[in-house]
Amino acid sequence: MSKSSLPRRVIILRGTMASGKSHLERILKEGEAHLLNVPALEEALECGYQFVHIDAVDVCLAAKQPLQSLACQGAEVLIVDACIHAAAVAEAFAECEVEQVVLVAPRHIIKARRRLRYISEGIAPAAVDAWPNYVRWDAEYPGANYVAECAVPDVQTTWVNTADYPWVRIGEGAVVWTILPTFSWPVISEDPKDLYQQVLRVGGAWYGNHGRIPFEEGRMDAVLPERCDGMTVMDVGGSEGGFCFEAVNRGAAYAMDLEIRQPQRDLAIRIRNSMYQPVSVADINLDDHDLPTLTMEHSERRRWDMILMLNILHRVKDPKAVLQNALDVSNYVVVEAPYCMGDAPRKHVEGSLYPETWHFPPVWMKTVAEGGMFAVESIETGPYAPEQRLIYKLRRVL
Repeated sequence: MSKSSLPRRVIILRGTMASGKSHLERILKEGEAHLLNVPALEEALECGYQFVHIDAVDVCLAAKQPLQSLACQGAEVLIVDACIHAAAVAEAFAECEVEQVVLVAPRHIIKARRRLRYISEGIAPAAVDAWPNYVRWDAEYPGANYVAECAVPDVQTTWVNTADYPWVRIGEGAVVWTILPTFSWPVISEDPKDLYQQVLRVGGAWYGNHGRIPFEEGRMDAVLPERCDGMTVMDVGGSEGGFCFEAVNRGAAYAMDLEIRQPQRDLAIRIRNSMYQPVSVADINLDDHDLPTLTMEHSERRRWDMILMLNILHRVKDPKAVLQNALDVSNYVVVEAPYCMGDAPRKHVEGSLYPETWHFPPVWMKTVAEGGMFAVESIETGPYAPEQRLIYKLRRVL
């Protein structure tokens, strides 16, 4: 292959099972730049790329063909899922700009994603936990020597934390801390003015402002099923992640807290890492971008088992579009929102606690749900005084 037909740049992609390599391909395919904060990967989106799986590298090496044959003419950036062949790929494309991108996440997040993969294939959670391969893979997860193990001579390495959205570049010195975060009891203030909730149940124990426990416990029982065994749950506008942690308490395999306020995100991440919870955090503004799908290995798209939209839908610019997006990527949606009478959402409802935000008639909620192939399973009230919000539970019918 002539030098002119080689890609300008080659990205050697590395990471363990469930670190995000397969997910990256879908992010690139969908053009979801808002899920990335990594210059090398953002450049691939902007100027055109080709993605090569590790299977293709294996076939090429087995056939004793030059690795340069993996590149097709016209791609500016070649992303090679290289794994153990990183040095060979770097040598083959030495004439190009070569960079290595290594995806990492905390060990407990990787473990949760691997566990979820097998639960999604129909294996009961308890059976997955007892499966020898699952236990072995957890034991083989990279440790303190990972930086040295990934070194490739004369190749720049970029480390990317894929635990949360957007994925972010981290320094070499933060790699071990990211993979193996130090355990410390989370500091949750007892002052309810500090953050919104400031009372959380993590691992079955309550932390923070104990005066709010009865209210929050009643709200959790009104929203979540008694058991969430093996489920995946996303809480949209989830603040410090209280419902995510509670879903895990009730057996959920994996949860995501979507929150645009940085102090709340920071606390959720600190609690997650301190107490090894299978919870990711996402900074995504619903007025600008769609919800992330639950993407697993060997699956192009997979719906979340449950999406919570609690006290959030009435605050967005286009409630119908946001609700339809949630219906598209989930099998069950719980909406908590102010209500009014009539056929269409409206603002400035007399006597409301939320006069400047949207209020939703039950008939409108039912119409949008049915348009998304959902049925209204129930409409309930929560532990509110006065009762100005309703809880809608919407279930996919197909």
